[in-house]
Amino acid sequence: MKTITTLVAVLLFTVPALATEYEETVSYQVTVSESGGVHVRKATRVLKDGVEIGKHYTRHVLTERSNLSDEPDKVKRVALSAWSETLDGVLVEVQKEVRASTDQKEEIATDIALLKRYKDTIESEIIGLEATKAALE
Repeated sequence: MKTITTLVAVLLFTVPALATEYEETVSYQVTVSESGGVHVRKATRVLKDGVEIGKHYTRHVLTERSNLSDEPDKVKRVALSAWSETLDGVLVEVQKEVRASTDQKEEIATDIALLKRYKDTIESEIIGLEATKAALE
């Protein structure tokens, strides 16, 4: 019984040394739909001694609001190209909002300045009326 255990132990240590190397390759297929969605298909192929022994696909869809930081450069380029018109439109809208906000700030500043002038005028009138009232008493 003791020799069998020793033999198994020897085999367990020699089996990894006999194993062949595996290689993984990844490729992407990127398609843009009419609605602007960027469909990404990732193919992972497992090769043993240069021969494909397995393949796995994953799919996901990206939109203008998707985080592209983990995507490969090819996917980023296609997505940004597909969304360039939409992103340009969003940029124009944001710029309009900033301009409108700036215009509103300027209008508010003008209103505040006018109110301060009215306040000064009213305070002057009050002082004048108080002086007139004191003179009449």
